[in-house]
Amino acid sequence: MTIRDRISSGEFDNKVPYPPKDMSAEMRAEAMTAYRQGEQERIGRFRLEIAREYKMVTHPKEELVWNKAWDHGHADGLGEVAYWYEEFVEVVR
Repeated sequence: MTIRDRISSGEFDNKVPYPPKDMSAEMRAEAMTAYRQGEQERIGRFRLEIAREYKMVTHPKEELVWNKAWDHGHADGLGEVAYWYEEFVEVVR
């Protein structure tokens, strides 16, 4: 299964729901903290898995490839980040 298939299957979705606005400020703050942690975890999992797929885990330029791919694609979703990651991998190899 490719990284794109895994994105489509929802493997890298945030499992913590976005908190509704109709809760107390204190409860919403706690829920937002949990949501943001879920976001960090899913992005971290995605980064590791895409690096594995492209055999970049120990490559000295992996951080550069990731940062460039993230900058170019994150506003449009993980599929776009994957597209840019593949493009930049080709440059550093």
